[in-house]
Amino acid sequence: MIGEAVRGCYVDQVEYIREVSGVSEEQLHRCFGHALLGHFALVVGTGPFGAP
Repeated sequence: MIGEAVRGCYVDQVEYIREVSGVSEEQLHRCFGHALLGHFALVVGTGPFGAP
């Protein structure tokens, strides 16, 4: 259930940004890819945000 809700929210965000930004599909995917990678780095405590 939670996974479905998260995926639905993600899809809504992608569609909204696609409509209002006018960026290419590649730029859109890069933006969300970097955001997801940043979230992962924060969760595991690594990356440019500092070591645990």
